[in-house]
Amino acid sequence: MLEYYSIHNPFNFTRQTLYSTGPDPISMSAGHFNNDDQLDIVVAGYFDNSLGIIFGYENGSFTKTTTYITDIPSYSVVVNDISNYARPDTVTINYDDASLIVFIGSSE
Repeated sequence: MLEYYSIHNPFNFTRQTLYSTGPDPISMSAGHFNNDDQLDIVVAGYFDNSLGIIFGYENGSFTKTTTYITDIPSYSVVVNDISNYARPDTVTINYDDASLIVFIGSSE
């Protein structure tokens, strides 16, 4: 579960908004995945072998989680432009078989 608070000034938070991340989130990272300049979140789910994407809206809220099933459980997730194509790529670190999976970012 992701808890989101909006800050209006240094001493005033809005009420929390909860966003489901799936049953077993273990790691998260943020990036701009859909070319709208709004920050999006990716969550690695360990026991259900999943990556969940939560897209950000301009008003500061987020979509429901879009879940993608992976072949093996991810222990950690990192977002960076490792392909040097000016788009964020997602890398999962997989503890069970000591591997990395790279998901190359797309402009679509």
